Amino acid sequence: MIKAVIFDSDGTIVDSEPVSFLSAKKSFQELYGITITRKDMLPLIGTGISNVMQALARKHNHRINLHKILKQSKKNYLLLVRGRIRIFPGFLSLFRALRRAGLKTALATSGHKEKLYANMKAVQWNLRNFDVVLHGDMVKRNKPNPEIYIRARKKLEAKPSECVVIEDSLAGIIAAKRAGARVIAVTNSFPRKKLKRAGADLIVGGFREITLAAIQRLGR
Repeated sequence: MIKAVIFDSDGTIVDSEPVSFLSAKKSFQELYGITITRKDMLPLIGTGISNVMQALARKHNHRINLHKILKQSKKNYLLLVRGRIRIFPGFLSLFRALRRAGLKTALATSGHKEKLYANMKAVQWNLRNFDVVLHGDMVKRNKPNPEIYIRARKKLEAKPSECVVIEDSLAGIIAAKRAGARVIAVTNSFPRKKLKRAGADLIVGGFREITLAAIQRLGR
């Protein structure tokens, strides 16, 4: 029986991946004169900003000052996010249904604290609505490592088989499966074939396709 649902944030609850790309692109251009593309960024979705910046630097064969570009990227993100993101349709209805049914909820994002808080402020969502909140600054290893989902599950006092994770990224799906959870993948960032290959148990076009019955079926 499913007792808890754990949500990813970027690209799952909020439509923030385009802003993440813009902030990374702007930072590389400003500091190093490098132009990165969406194609460069796509495979890195969900892996955490430090991993993203280092991977982009390797792809372009350029040495970077990680601390400096992280600082620049955070600054750019906070400037760009205002008025540019929204909560994906259907999330609020699903969240209310989960709470009415007595299921516990958590948010587990690879994003850093400032990004998470900026996102939630931009969409006027109170993080206290969740029973548990974890962000990338609270773990040593980001997705696809399962650490954040294992920690979320333990804080929710649920067994792996009692948890469903809702994700949009390949790294997030892999992390959740490694943590022993069932995974619902939304097609916000990747096509169905790639989500299935990553190990998703159920693939949907959005929150409006997720029902309590579908969630509970994953626990059988």
